[in-house]
Amino acid sequence: MADTTDTAIDNLWSNELADNLFLDIHGGQITPHKLPKNVYTKTAKFLNEGVKAGFGKVDDSILYNELKVSVFRFSAAKTYQQVVDMQGTLTNDDGTRKTFAEFKKEAEVIFDQYNKNWLATEHQAAIRQSQAANKWRDIERSKSILPFLQFQTVNDDRVRPEHEEFDNLTAPVDDPIWNTATPPLDWNCRCILIQLEEDEANPTPQSDIDELPDVPEDFAFNPGKEHIIFSEDHPYYDVAPRDQEWKNNNFGLDIPGEKPQTPEQ
Repeated sequence: MADTTDTAIDNLWSNELADNLFLDIHGGQITPHKLPKNVYTKTAKFLNEGVKAGFGKVDDSILYNELKVSVFRFSAAKTYQQVVDMQGTLTNDDGTRKTFAEFKKEAEVIFDQYNKNWLATEHQAAIRQSQAANKWRDIERSKSILPFLQFQTVNDDRVRPEHEEFDNLTAPVDDPIWNTATPPLDWNCRCILIQLEEDEANPTPQSDIDELPDVPEDFAFNPGKEHIIFSEDHPYYDVAPRDQEWKNNNFGLDIPGEKPQTPEQ
């Protein structure tokens, strides 16, 4: 899976696209308020392929369409932060402007971090979160027959200690613990939920539930309930105060089926 994802990412970005991005940022044609639509669109479509792969048979349901919107919003925030980071390397410590060659050297490192290393992990998260969202729809449909859920790790030496603490957690489908403890609990998490009949469930005492560790903020949600792939607690959404309205309007970038409003600058 990882090799396939890496190959797809390598095919996504051309040297020409990256060089033009660096030239336009260095020249001022691209700024946090004039974002590169080609980078945004490629990112969003690639992550949405992950949503499709995890969701299974794609339909016109509200759930799938809202998951799709979530990855487009995330991709816009990701594009904004990437440009902010690159723009921050335009000058030297003494305030003098770097040559294009000097800037490009640093911008290439940032580009690879955002569009190769992080994107591969985000693609896997899109698959896992969409699987979880679609599965939650099935859980809700069958909860009268299978009213309990049990958290299970893969139970190997790669399981994180904090995830081991959730292993065998058992509670009713409607218990609020599943608002935050629905896997994945972090990047590359492999944990799952299984459904149980009432007579085979051994519910976890509330006192033990209260002692469970906190789930990281950007994973402390149930994708099937909130209809999102990525939480807005993710650092990509941490923007300057003056850009809050810009963020609320998807940084001026189109989402299929929606038209963002452009705030006054």
